[in-house]
Amino acid sequence: DKNGHLISWEKLSPPLKEFAIKAIVRQAYVSTLAHEIGHNLGLRHNFSGSFDKDNFYKKEELENNNDYIPKYSSIMDYGLSNLNGLMVFGKYDIAALRFGYARKLEKRDGSLMNIQGNAKETISKNKKTPFVSYQFCTDENAGINFTCNRFDEGTSLTEITESIISRYENSYETANKRDGRNVFRSNDIANYINYKSFLFSKLRQTLDEWGNFASIFGMEVMGKGCMGYPVCQMINDRIAAVNLAGNKLLEVLTTPEKKCALVNIKNPTAIIELRPLQNIYQKIISTSTSPIIDSCFHPDIKTELGNEDLAPVAEGGKYITDQRGNHPDYPYQNDIMIRGIWTDKLLALKYLISRRSELSSTNTGAFNFLDHPSIAPRIIEYINHMTLGFPLRNLVPFKTEIGQDVPLAYQLNEDIYIPEQISWYPTLLFGFPTYSGAVLNQLEINMIAKENYSTDPLIKDAYETAKNYISVYKFALNESFNEENLVSTRIGETIFAAKESNIISNIMINVINDHKSLLKLEKVNKNLRETAKKVLKSRMSPSAPFHWGRKKKLAFKLEKELLQQLLPLLDGPQVIKEEDLIAQGIPQEIVDQILAALSLGKRGIESLIDSKIKLPDTPPFYASLKVRALYKINLLSLEMYVAGALNQKVALFKQKIKILPEQRKKVDFFEMMMRSIR
Repeated sequence: DKNGHLISWEKLSPPLKEFAIKAIVRQAYVSTLAHEIGHNLGLRHNFSGSFDKDNFYKKEELENNNDYIPKYSSIMDYGLSNLNGLMVFGKYDIAALRFGYARKLEKRDGSLMNIQGNAKETISKNKKTPFVSYQFCTDENAGINFTCNRFDEGTSLTEITESIISRYENSYETANKRDGRNVFRSNDIANYINYKSFLFSKLRQTLDEWGNFASIFGMEVMGKGCMGYPVCQMINDRIAAVNLAGNKLLEVLTTPEKKCALVNIKNPTAIIELRPLQNIYQKIISTSTSPIIDSCFHPDIKTELGNEDLAPVAEGGKYITDQRGNHPDYPYQNDIMIRGIWTDKLLALKYLISRRSELSSTNTGAFNFLDHPSIAPRIIEYINHMTLGFPLRNLVPFKTEIGQDVPLAYQLNEDIYIPEQISWYPTLLFGFPTYSGAVLNQLEINMIAKENYSTDPLIKDAYETAKNYISVYKFALNESFNEENLVSTRIGETIFAAKESNIISNIMINVINDHKSLLKLEKVNKNLRETAKKVLKSRMSPSAPFHWGRKKKLAFKLEKELLQQLLPLLDGPQVIKEEDLIAQGIPQEIVDQILAALSLGKRGIESLIDSKIKLPDTPPFYASLKVRALYKINLLSLEMYVAGALNQKVALFKQKIKILPEQRKKVDFFEMMMRSIR
C-alpha cells in the first residue's frame, strides 16, 4: 500500500493473487529445490555465502537478468528471505562440486587445474598460481562469529548490523499485530520473546567483535578509528557496527508509550499536552467501529479530542502494554490485537548490560555496553532519568500526520503497569512476579542488576562500579548498622542508606534529608526562599576571596575543567605564548586569564581547582546562621527548592528508592520465582 505495508491476501484482486502465487512459488520452491539437490550431491550448509562478496554473481553472469542480483555465493546458505536468495547453484557450490567430483581447482583466470595426489599437495606445488578463494562456514560453526550466521545478509559487519536492524523494524507489523491471524493471544509470548531475543543477541555480538579488537589495538583506537593501514577497514567497520547496534538498542529502550501531541483548536501552534493514546482510546473503545486504533490521527480519536477543543498534531512511540481492541470475534481476556513492546524494552536493556558473550570466538565476554565510550554515557543518562527524573536527550522524534519529525520532550520514569503474565517465561527471563502484575521501571532495574553481575576477576572493578551505582542499603528499624561513611534516611519501616559510590541512592537520600532540613528552617525563618535564591546564586558563581592577589583572582574566572586541562601543559617543554593562544581564536579576555593561571605554576593552579570545589560549600565569614544553614544544603536540593520543585522530587525519590536493588543481595530471577511459588 502507500505506506509500504503488504496488502492482506483477502484484499488482493484475483489477477494479483495469481501473479503473487506464481512469483512466490517459483522463487521459494526453485531455490529450496536447488538447496536440497545440493545436499543430495554432498554439499553442506555454507553460512558464509552471504559474506563472500568476491564470489557473488554479476548481473551479466545470470541467465535471467533481473534487477535484483542475489547477494550470496552459495545456494547452501540460509537466506534472509525466501524471496531474495539464489535460484541456481552459486559459484562456491560449483567449485565445491567440481572439486569433489571432477578433482579440479579453479584459478583466478577462470581456467581449471587437475588435482595431482591431494589438494594440499597440488596447491603446495603451485604456490605462485592464484587460485580462487571461497569463504566457508557450516552448522557446527554457525554463530561462532558475526560473519557466520543463518538468515543474515551483508558483506561487512556494518551491513549485517543494518540488515538485523531492518529486520527488527519490519517485524513490528507482523509480530506485534494480529494481521488477520485467528489466534493471537497475550499468553503466547514465548515465541515472540525468543524471536526478538535472537535479533537483539545478534546486535550484542557487535560488542564482542569490537571488544576483541579493543583487547588488541586498545580502547583509544577502537573509539576514534584509524586511517592508512589495511587493518583500519576492519577496525572502522567494527566501530560503525557497534555504534549502530548500541544506538538501536537505546532507541528501543527510549521509545515512549504511544502518545498524542495535542494543541488547542484556537491556538494550533502551541503544544499543550502529551496524552497517552490508550487513555483517549479507552473512552471510545465500545463505540468505535474499528477493531483497534493505533494512531492519534484516526478519525474517531480526532472526534473525541474535538469534544475538548483539542486536536492532535503529532504522535510518537508504540503501545507498551497489550491492546485487546473490540473485535467481536476475539472476545476472550487473552485475545489481543496488538502486542506491546514492554518485552522489547527489557530485552534491549538485557543485551546492553549483559556481561555474557554470545560468541565463543572472542576472549572478552565480560564486556558490556557500559564499557563502550560513546554508548555508556547514554545508558547512564537513561538510568538517571528512570530513577532520578533527570532530563533525557537523544529522544525518539514524534511524527506529524504527513510524517515530518517533531522533537518533543517526554518522560520514561512513569509507573507503567504490566498486567499479570500467565506464561512462566517472563518470570524466568525478566524476573516478572508470579500471580501479580509489575511496574516496568522495577523490572528494568532488576534486569540491570542481574545482567551486570559477573565473577570475572578481570572486570571486578567495572562490575562493582555499575552495581554500586544503582544499589542501596536497606535495614529494618531494629537492625543495627555501621553509620560511618553512610548517609541514611527512614521511609516507613525501612532505613535506606548509601555510600558515596551508591550514586543514585546517595543523591536521593541527601535530597530527602535536605527537604527535612528546609522544612525545619521554614518554620523559624520567614522569606526563606528569597534568601535561598541569593545563596544559590552566590554558590553557583562564587567570587574569589577578597584577600587574593590580582593574578589569582583573574585566573579564578576560568572554569574548573579548563584549569585541569592546563596542568599537563606545565609539565611539557613548550612555553605557552600569548600570540599562539590568540592565533587559535581564543578571546583576549580568556587569554589573559590563561596566562595568569600559568604564571601561578602547578601548585597555584591545583589550589585554584581545590577552591573551585570547596567555595560553593563555604559560607562567607560574616554569614548569618540562616545563610550558613543554607550552605549545608546540597546544591541540587537548593536549586530544586528555589524552583519550587523540591516537594515533587522528594515524593518521586521516596517512591523510586524502594525499587533500587539491595546492595548486599544478588538479583536471581530463578530464585525469585521459586520463592514466590513455595
